[in-house]
Amino acid sequence: DGTYTWNDGGTHTYSWSNQGSYSNTSWTTAGGAGTFAYSGTIINKALCQPGIDTIAACFPDANFARGIASLYGKSISDTFTLAMQKSTTNLDLGNKAIADITGVELLTEIQTLYLDHNQISDLTPINPNNATWPRLKWLDATGQSIHVTPTP
Repeated sequence: DGTYTWNDGGTHTYSWSNQGSYSNTSWTTAGGAGTFAYSGTIINKALCQPGIDTIAACFPDANFARGIASLYGKSISDTFTLAMQKSTTNLDLGNKAIADITGVELLTEIQTLYLDHNQISDLTPINPNNATWPRLKWLDATGQSIHVTPTP
């Protein structure tokens, strides 16, 4: 049991999970400060800080991290630099056994992205309607088992 309090306005979306398995329900609250009660644990995932964190920390899937490192002739234990973040415009990580694309949202200058024939089941980190991806022209995610929930 406990509470979670936010002090700023805006929109807050949250969902509950049970040991990594997300529930089917999420809630959105808008505006003002507020508090909600819960029973369980809230885990805040640390965000990658380019220029500080390693490639492995920024891209948790080891195969994805190796692909980024290889692009720059680096090791996954090297720092993911701001220069890497800004200069990654074309990325081909097809057929690399990647399952989790967490961190791809850091690549704000990406124009073409090939993720075909991997083991990706969730494309949530890629949101082409998000203003942080204005240059994305091509996305290839063929050969995946991706569940899509249609919007009403």
